[in-house]
Amino acid sequence: MLLLLISLLLILLFIFTLFLKIYVTVNYSFKDYEQQLNVSISVYKFKIVNREIQLDELEERSFVQDFDFGSLSNEDSIVTTIRKVTRALNAILNKTKLHKLNWSSLIGTGEASSTGVVSGALWALKGTLIGIFAEKLILECKPKVEVNPRYQQEYVQTNLDCMVSIRIGKAIQALIKVRKTFKQ
Repeated sequence: MLLLLISLLLILLFIFTLFLKIYVTVNYSFKDYEQQLNVSISVYKFKIVNREIQLDELEERSFVQDFDFGSLSNEDSIVTTIRKVTRALNAILNKTKLHKLNWSSLIGTGEASSTGVVSGALWALKGTLIGIFAEKLILECKPKVEVNPRYQQEYVQTNLDCMVSIRIGKAIQALIKVRKTFKQ
């Protein structure tokens, strides 16, 4: 009887765990040529991970060093790999909720005409990314995006504050789908 009760409690605890949400908060800032990234992961208001990363201190090595290009020898395998990665990302992102997105930038080239062009390009880039987020994620908030030009000075600063969540069960389900995608 006691073994049955313990088994039942463990099963209920496992099912309860599947419905818990994982919250991921990302804060990125770039100012005065210094980059800082803060990533926080929490489950039901309990922080599991809180890391502050100085991106300037990371080892400077090329991304391509770690990538195996031997498997991408022809165009068909490149296209197939891109499709698999896209399916895998969609499987995860379609289950993810966006709770907060604040992204502000200050930009200036020192010349008004080129600052205007760069500001417009930055607006286009941010608008495209927000459109992709709106299509792929479940929006729980209205993203706040700003681009403030500094016409008479050379200046670059950006701040990104973002929070997403996913249920543990949905994350496990998406990871299983990702694994199946890459086994094909």
